[in-house]
Amino acid sequence: MYGLDKPDKDKFLFDMEAEFKKDPNKKKDFLSKIEKTILNIKETLKKGSDKKSLDDLGILLSGYQAAEKVVKRMEK
Repeated sequence: MYGLDKPDKDKFLFDMEAEFKKDPNKKKDFLSKIEKTILNIKETLKKGSDKKSLDDLGILLSGYQAAEKVVKRMEK
């Protein structure tokens, strides 16, 4: 309020974020690898297998989808 607010600190950058800012092609390559892996996992899930491996693949799929979402949100 009226100049009593705390000044903004420098924004923290993760290592991956800094690399993507330096070389935008790395971000594209990383996203394409994630998308290919997601497609492979989905194909494997459609084929079916025992319950334990399906559960593990479901967890992996969730992780890759979350990583994809985070990378896409970085500095659009």
